[in-house]
Amino acid sequence: AKEIAISVEASGAATLKLEVSYVIWGATWRPVYDARADHNMGTVELTYRAEVRQKTGEDWKDVKLALSTARPSIGGRPAELSPWYISIYKPPARLRRGVYSLGAGAAALEMMEKKESVFEDNQQELRFDQAQVARAGAAITFEIPRSQDIPSDGAFHAMAVDRAEIKGDYSYITTPKLVEHAYLRARCPNDAEYPLLAGQINLLLRPDLVGTSHLDTVAPGEE
Repeated sequence: AKEIAISVEASGAATLKLEVSYVIWGATWRPVYDARADHNMGTVELTYRAEVRQKTGEDWKDVKLALSTARPSIGGRPAELSPWYISIYKPPARLRRGVYSLGAGAAALEMMEKKESVFEDNQQELRFDQAQVARAGAAITFEIPRSQDIPSDGAFHAMAVDRAEIKGDYSYITTPKLVEHAYLRARCPNDAEYPLLAGQINLLLRPDLVGTSHLDTVAPGEE
């Protein structure tokens, strides 16, 4: 059960209607695309679908959905970098159990060993992991035209968002040194007013499913 406490002030007896909105964990969605190619006509039919999953503990019955790319859980305060202070690495002094007299050749050998040790230590100090870069489009909202039923079962439920037929510049591409197959490639502009978010794309050659791939974020006007 969930409880909401609301304070109301009125100058006299009255009837009012309250509408409450809230943010809750356990709901998400992802974009999925179907690209149906017709190279004889030089077109590609692109179907934009959304898959919604929720496990909030409450079944959604006949609800109007609006899918947003905004992420309120991130918070409104940007992260701050902590400073790094970089200086010349100085290895700790080695402890010796006894003192011995060293000749010129032995002293030179010892200095060489010390330099190699400093080089190895510096190599270890300067190593770092490469960051991974993620792309995201601007925050937009898709309003689903039909009411939906989304049970709280944790499974993805699909619904249509948009469909468009766009012109495609078809060509064949192959890399025989790596793969023996030839691929049919279609370059298509994003004519929509919104970006195509990154997600899975199913590739169809007319009625036949020929494979799946991943679509990167494509801004309006980009290919």
